[in-house]
Amino acid sequence: MVQGGREIIELALDLGVSVWSLRYWVKRAQAGALSGSKTLAQETPAERELRRLRHTLAFLGMCTEIFGKTNMMKQIQKDITWNWPCSL
Repeated sequence: MVQGGREIIELALDLGVSVWSLRYWVKRAQAGALSGSKTLAQETPAERELRRLRHTLAFLGMCTEIFGKTNMMKQIQKDITWNWPCSL
């Protein structure tokens, strides 16, 4: 679009991005730096499996963190209940 005659400022306003970002992207595109991104079809089965395993590991890490916090809260509630000076 920039090469098609539209001004960078006009295009940046239309896209809702800064002029600096758009200029940077245009320079990278002209240098050929943006054409190296991989798509899912270009990945090997080993790369796909590694990506899936990393995603699973991150998910399990979040689950473990949440589970640990809920167990800690249960323990605090139990301690408060057992150590309360008067019965309710």
